[in-house]
Amino acid sequence: AVSLFVCYRASARVPTSQTEVCMVQPGSKDDEWAREEPVAKATAPAVKAAESFRAARHVLLTALALVYTAAFAAAFFQLEPLVGSKGLAPASLYFDAVERQTGSKWAAFKVLPSLLWLDCSDAALRWLVGTGLALAVVAAVGLCHHALLFGFLYCIQMSIMSAGQVFYGYGWEILLAEAGFLAVFLAPVRSRTSLASSSEPPVAVLWLYRWLLFRVMFGAGLIKIRGDQCWRDLTCMQFHYETQPIPNPVSPLLHSLPPALHAAEVLVNHIVELPAPFLVLLPCRLARMTGGIIQIGFQILLIISGNLSFLNYLTIVLCFSCFDDQALGWAVSLQRKGIYDRH
Repeated sequence: AVSLFVCYRASARVPTSQTEVCMVQPGSKDDEWAREEPVAKATAPAVKAAESFRAARHVLLTALALVYTAAFAAAFFQLEPLVGSKGLAPASLYFDAVERQTGSKWAAFKVLPSLLWLDCSDAALRWLVGTGLALAVVAAVGLCHHALLFGFLYCIQMSIMSAGQVFYGYGWEILLAEAGFLAVFLAPVRSRTSLASSSEPPVAVLWLYRWLLFRVMFGAGLIKIRGDQCWRDLTCMQFHYETQPIPNPVSPLLHSLPPALHAAEVLVNHIVELPAPFLVLLPCRLARMTGGIIQIGFQILLIISGNLSFLNYLTIVLCFSCFDDQALGWAVSLQRKGIYDRH
């Protein structure tokens, strides 16, 4: 049903074309011919800012590259102590065990796709992560948003996840891989940067990003409401701040709030994570952007109150798919470049 819906939205956005009369030099042979029978020449369709998502593509890819940068920067310092030859769980021993269990290296590769099957030494780990970090910085500063670059970033992320074992089995690592995979199809192919591309981003990919955002938020809500009783009796926030993975300096202040406010926090959490995510899937522009704003605001509150690595920042990246160029054009100054029609 979701695939049919995405295909319907992709086919429904067929822009209308415009025509213009060919310009000829006065007094020329073409002038006399043009007076008798003007010729209409098809031009590129005019795209309004409310119907375009080029700014959204640029902002999303840039923000995703920033998350890649943070992820690879952390891996640069922690991957070797975790899975290096002298690490807590050497990746070489892990790969050998998987190869023995599957019967061949190719079968093992299909189970654990990773470039590190070629070389799993400590130097290879450093080179792999260093390459990913360099490419992520190039994309983050806007020098290149080509699909090939994001393809390399995705391959490096998957390679690290396959070797990282339990250390890289957290939800934010998996979410980064899925968002990075979609970025390969969102990024331009015929131009180096997203702003230089004259083509619209694939609408189907934008809808898949919104579907990913919906899955993240609605899934989080279902886990809570179907899990511990405290989420149903609205008491979870009374001890959440002191038991979360990594409290930050603001957490003690929030923990000291009265029980009535804690109950209101749980209620707001249920509203944001259960009914609100459906807004991002609606075809209505206002509803979609409202849903995106709600989720961005909620993620900012989570960032202030705790620390879940780059999960909240990555969720904000997904929210950018809800906004068109009329909402995000200011961020990249597309309006001043005359890309859109003025009507």
